[in-house]
Amino acid sequence: MMNSYLGISPSMRITLLSALCALLILAAYLYVFKAPLKQYIDLSKTHQMLSENAQRVDTLPQQIRALEQQVSQLTRQIHGKAPPLPTNQLIAHMIGELGRLAAQHKLDLLSVQPGETYEVRMFKALPFDLQVEGQYSALYAWLIDVEQYLGPLIVDHFGLEPKDDAERILMKLKLSSYRVQGL
Repeated sequence: MMNSYLGISPSMRITLLSALCALLILAAYLYVFKAPLKQYIDLSKTHQMLSENAQRVDTLPQQIRALEQQVSQLTRQIHGKAPPLPTNQLIAHMIGELGRLAAQHKLDLLSVQPGETYEVRMFKALPFDLQVEGQYSALYAWLIDVEQYLGPLIVDHFGLEPKDDAERILMKLKLSSYRVQGL
């Protein structure tokens, strides 16, 4: 009679007892362990994120300095080495620099005529009609220095004419310097 407790065989009792234990473990997980375990995982992720941010904050001054250097380099590319000046002073400055650079390259700057400024989208265009005379290699080096010092220039018109002596060339060109408005 002991073998059949309430008419349930021993193998069935073991199965029911195992199922009851499994339900008890599942209930314990769902009601006792699940919320704290999820909270622990969330806290762990938050800790990791804050640690990464703390490391980024340590490098923030370096990143700021790198960005400032990039901005100053881009500003030099846009404006050249010329100081930021109002338009009328910038035209006078550019004429002076064109003459200085021509003398530096042993060229004769015969004429510089500034044209009327005009706007192209967000840029202000400053056109110049130039006549420069000298050796071809000096003219080439002068153009490179002009662009490096005065910033990007667009050659709107270009012409070369040989002079009486074979070594000298008259270069007529129309250059336009574009400046970002408001800078």
